Amino acid sequence: SWPSWSGRTEAKMDSIERKLAERRERHIDFLKQLVSLNSSVIDMGRRGNELCAQELIESTLSSVGADIDRFEPDNDAMRGHPEYNPGHSYEGRPNIVGIIKGAGGGRSLMINAHADVVPAGAEGWLCPPYEPRIIDGRLYGRGACDMKAGGAAALMALETLHECGIKLAGDVIFESVVDEEGGGNGTLACCLKGYKADAAVIPEPTGLSIMPAHMGWLFYRITFSGKPIHCAFKWKGVNAVDKCLDFMCRMREVERNWAISKRHPYLPPPTLCFTVIHGGDSSSTVPEKCVLDMSLHFHPCETENGRIGSRIDAQLRDEIARFVGSDPWLSANPPQIECFQQGNAYDIGEDHPIVTCVRGCLESCTGRRPEIQGLASGADARLLTNFADTPTVLCGPGSIDNAHSINEYVPVDEYLAAVHMFCKLFTEWCGTAE
Repeated sequence: SWPSWSGRTEAKMDSIERKLAERRERHIDFLKQLVSLNSSVIDMGRRGNELCAQELIESTLSSVGADIDRFEPDNDAMRGHPEYNPGHSYEGRPNIVGIIKGAGGGRSLMINAHADVVPAGAEGWLCPPYEPRIIDGRLYGRGACDMKAGGAAALMALETLHECGIKLAGDVIFESVVDEEGGGNGTLACCLKGYKADAAVIPEPTGLSIMPAHMGWLFYRITFSGKPIHCAFKWKGVNAVDKCLDFMCRMREVERNWAISKRHPYLPPPTLCFTVIHGGDSSSTVPEKCVLDMSLHFHPCETENGRIGSRIDAQLRDEIARFVGSDPWLSANPPQIECFQQGNAYDIGEDHPIVTCVRGCLESCTGRRPEIQGLASGADARLLTNFADTPTVLCGPGSIDNAHSINEYVPVDEYLAAVHMFCKLFTEWCGTAE
């Protein structure tokens, strides 16, 4: 029901493209400046250093005429929400929301980008991780890929439109959030403050593919008990590590069965991954206890009645019950199961108008038809789609394969293509004032 803006903006795109060529070095320098700021999270997001990056982003948004809402996520307001991650401090860790009001009559668009990065370490880098450098067309540095290039591309697109004197018809809401790497409380806080739009783009590194869906996750901690005794007489005891290993073998069978029976058009099958294991406390003693952390990633269809992953969680627990029932010791001493973190999946479908619009803008700017894929991990798109009534698509420069890695990088040409794409997306989706 929305009008097509292509005819109105085609002539303006010529001036935008000239400005993009003229300001190429400015756009690269801005990304370098952003990557040089150590905005890492600490202890899985319980604390963080995002302020330095947020101040740069805030000043850039102000310079293009955005009204700024700067606020720290409120733990009391988020407590009790199914996606809330407790135990995180937000003192000195503000979200920055910039609102650029449109002239009216157009669709609103939200950009959601996280300012935080994972810790860098120091060994093995081609350059110091916070001294970004371009080598063979790649800009290296912590956060270059995940996801400062994506956020910078959208910001530089807004700056380009501002410099060209182009007024959008619809509103733009730019959310620069903290603590995405710690689970998403920054975006959750924005949702609870009531920010929403007709659609959103999160410029996570997708290699400029379009991702209208991502997996959900459940993290479990499973504790097995045994019967300790001197290891020389192990047959008189019960080895908790052995019980855990038997369980892991059974879970691999479950995962293989799911790979056959659970399919999605652009997401991988559900996965089970063993991530942490602790067992035993003496080399000469049969272990009395073994604790296993395990992740489960699942499809959007597994959530029922608002209970995150409830269908596949019930199936997993049934499989565990059958495994326990087949073992006399475990039947009498069942393992303790705790689900200690969860995040929902989402899927807006590849035919949603925002997907179609982003795809058309990318094809116009790059000359290629971008692929539709799904993200095998999680992202904040679930929060915007499921709790802020804002259909969201993931699309940004860089490859998820080198996110969090040593020598993280983004191809410079891909970053600049993303700036171009966002210029076109803002004008196509929001429309321009006459």
